[in-house]
Amino acid sequence: MAGAESSTASHVRQVSASEVDEHLAALVGNAAAVAAVASTVQGTLGPKGLNCMLVDRYGDVTITNDGATILDKIDVSHPASRLLIQVARAQDREVGDGTTTATVLASALISAGVDRIRQGVPVTKVVEGLQAAMDVAREAIAESRVELSGIDDPLLQRAALIAGREDTELAGLTLQAAAAVPRDMLLLSDAFRLSDHTLAKEGAESQVITGLVIDKEPLNRQMPREVSPARIL
Repeated sequence: MAGAESSTASHVRQVSASEVDEHLAALVGNAAAVAAVASTVQGTLGPKGLNCMLVDRYGDVTITNDGATILDKIDVSHPASRLLIQVARAQDREVGDGTTTATVLASALISAGVDRIRQGVPVTKVVEGLQAAMDVAREAIAESRVELSGIDDPLLQRAALIAGREDTELAGLTLQAAAAVPRDMLLLSDAFRLSDHTLAKEGAESQVITGLVIDKEPLNRQMPREVSPARIL
């Protein structure tokens, strides 16, 4: 027995303090990179959120308060930052909204996890705790969710108003556009996104067009401005 114990003990490698500090430094560095990305969008969150001005390498300027747009245009090289951007893209792909909230929440969870690891909690326990928290969150969402009666539901109108940052005109146009879409065929489909059918035109009035928009300039100034009835190939 003594020989077996000594053989087992010989295979146990002692972890030095410098290795522990190195692992902690890597965790802290990853958390700092994630927090830096989250800080670029957290100022746009809420009804009093501000716009961000983005300037690319060619000098083109984009002014927006949309978290998905900001995260899509910024250039990051850190692996942890890229993972956070992938979280925002997944949120935008699955839900179509809440990218800023998902980014800030993920950064806060990572920061809290690093604080627990600094206090001596094993990494595996922190991961297990996050997974358990996700299960609790899913159950809470499932219990508190409310089925909407239709486009005219007051709850949907309030959601559109909040998403539109209290812009009543924009919220009304959004509901009007949603009402024009076949409910069972498209509106409730996971693959349908109303934002994919939104065309941004500088200086144009906001309106819902029930038809096809072809954003092309006339080939010649002498061409008629309107053709009715028109055939489109």
